[in-house]
Amino acid sequence: MILERQINPRTAMSVGMVSLIAALWLPRLVHPAPSFGVDRIDAVQGCLVGLSIGFNLLSVRMNGGRSRKGES
Repeated sequence: MILERQINPRTAMSVGMVSLIAALWLPRLVHPAPSFGVDRIDAVQGCLVGLSIGFNLLSVRMNGGRSRKGES
């Protein structure tokens, strides 16, 4: 994969954790105005959770592959 060659596993884990923290704190920090709407905030929160899951799984996969290569 292209991302596996360009991203450090620690960086991927950090990006995943920061996006998870942002997703969890978003409802407390942003109060929806009638013009912005609750649905858009839910969409942003869902995107942040999705990014978190993706980057955390990528980091785990990259670290797992690295340990398996070292055992052989």
